[in-house]
Amino acid sequence: MREFMSKRKRCRVCAISLLVFLGSILSAHGREEVSFSQEIQPVINEKCLKCHFGGRASFDMTRDDSYKQLHKYIQPGRAESSVLYVKMKKGHPLLAPMTPGELAILKEWISQGGKKK
Repeated sequence: MREFMSKRKRCRVCAISLLVFLGSILSAHGREEVSFSQEIQPVINEKCLKCHFGGRASFDMTRDDSYKQLHKYIQPGRAESSVLYVKMKKGHPLLAPMTPGELAILKEWISQGGKKK
């Protein structure tokens, strides 16, 4: 009987672990799609436009094709490998660091494919 209880307990622990794992996957994918114009663009305007405008830097974020240019620095679905996310996470010497919330939204946007929605 004692062996049965330990197997039963192990099954319960495995089942709970599986539920927690599935719950975390569902919650990560359950978030609505991040809006570029409402959530990403304002952060870019605040953090990046001080230098990246009017030809002052190699990447001008005020050009008509700035979204297309920005997309060169991300790997849709792979935030941790995206140049934009890595640089923003590390911090830029000329700007205030992004907050953990801003980084989380940026990461989620890239993970969702970096769409212009």
